[in-house]
Amino acid sequence: MKGLALVLQGKNAAAENYVDQGLMFNPNYYAGWSAKGIIDEDKGDRAAAIFDYNKAIKLSPADTVSLQALYKLEHPQ
Repeated sequence: MKGLALVLQGKNAAAENYVDQGLMFNPNYYAGWSAKGIIDEDKGDRAAAIFDYNKAIKLSPADTVSLQALYKLEHPQ
């Protein structure tokens, strides 16, 4: 997924459209939801990021990236 590659490069604004299109094609792709969480978190949309990470974790309970990101959002220091 091109969007995922862009997120990994830190190009979240450029990745957003690709990630959204990928999730429309395959809404069960956990890494897409994780990438969307990163994008939404970067935009400051905490509620959307929490939703996205939860969706990723539901699809892949072993997704440590989403688990750690969700924990940080739910337990700010």
